[in-house]
Amino acid sequence: LQIWFFHILGYYILWHYANNLFGVILAGLCHVIAQGQASWTQHDYGHSALCKKPIHNRYVQGLFLGFIKGASPEWWARARTPWALHAC
Repeated sequence: LQIWFFHILGYYILWHYANNLFGVILAGLCHVIAQGQASWTQHDYGHSALCKKPIHNRYVQGLFLGFIKGASPEWWARARTPWALHAC
């Protein structure tokens, strides 16, 4: 819920204060906060850490990655797997 709030707040600030440098920076900060929250949330769903059934975690991860982050869960799995194997 807070992810959507920060995205909407960022767009609202940008819409009303786009001619002010402080407004643009504040709107950008709201979007950075929302993207950071979405990244960690999809990361937790990717590890099947929040829902009881792993398939539900994958659906929610797809929602966060597809609609908020603009990527796919398959991309995340491919990009993360080499790093996870190297870190162990």
